[in-house]
Amino acid sequence: MTRKKLAPLSMLAQVYPGYAPRPTERCKQGPYRVLTGRNLSGLVLRYFDQDDFVSDSDRPSFKRSVLREGDIIVSTLFAERKLYIFKSSDPLAVAGDSLALIRPWDDTFLRDYLNTSTGRERFLQDAARKTQGAHIPRLAIKDLQEIRIPLLQPSEIQKLAETQLSLVGNELLTLIARGESTKQEFKGTLRKNLHTGQTDSKMEDAVLKTIAAFCNTDGGVLLIGVDDKGMIVGIEEDGFPNSDKFSLHLNNIVRDRLRPPPVGRWKHRMAKYSGRSVCVVECEPTDREVWIYPKGESSAPQLYIREGPASKALQGAEITDYCRRHFRPTSNE
Repeated sequence: MTRKKLAPLSMLAQVYPGYAPRPTERCKQGPYRVLTGRNLSGLVLRYFDQDDFVSDSDRPSFKRSVLREGDIIVSTLFAERKLYIFKSSDPLAVAGDSLALIRPWDDTFLRDYLNTSTGRERFLQDAARKTQGAHIPRLAIKDLQEIRIPLLQPSEIQKLAETQLSLVGNELLTLIARGESTKQEFKGTLRKNLHTGQTDSKMEDAVLKTIAAFCNTDGGVLLIGVDDKGMIVGIEEDGFPNSDKFSLHLNNIVRDRLRPPPVGRWKHRMAKYSGRSVCVVECEPTDREVWIYPKGESSAPQLYIREGPASKALQGAEITDYCRRHFRPTSNE
């Protein structure tokens, strides 16, 4: 088997640091949004109220950092590496100073390679290795330029794109990019409290409330292994020996603590991206209300519905009114 030729990134593209606006240049409205690592979520950009904007500037670093279609931006701060390829449909933006800007030469090879799951994952893993052991894990431009890219033929890239074993990763990034809403929610873990590092039944309660709320409203998707900022944590954080044990535990708590269990109205599967697994739970609306029974015999059952991007517990007369309006009567009623 012939060994693939490799070339450093610096031979395939120009690599620049992002733009660092002066404090007086930053504003809350303006023609150019300043992108940071938090805006990168895979296949689309995410926007936040806290984002800064800047106006046009004559500074060379600004001119260079104004993003064009096909530009590749990579997060350079912290241990998590993220990558995004700028589209013509994206709004006016500049790459901020927590990003590196990769501007390929005229051919499309590098973009096509990084648009495959294998190419993207390999590149991000190589970038992450560059900062291993660093006290402050910041990816330097020089280190980025040294990352070696396999010089594949167009037919080989096409084959990669057509036969990806990890295409579900792209689907996962698309789901994450949609953010949380009435019909989608993120949970970092199933049972581990990421703040304390300990197993916590409140984490399980939060997952069950969301599943019940989706079933009691209009259905929805729950991603377990993604935190509320859209970062992929992975179900590995929960400490189960494997994904089968994770699935068994999830099945058991749904069966034991949601009543009646939403049989046939929920399912789950695993999606992997960059070596981390996310549990995708898909829920359909049920014909009758699904109650969650908290741990402890003295705890009263609760009825949850979706209201905006959150699950709401109904109280007293709200329960009767909601059930009368929302659920279809059974044949013997």
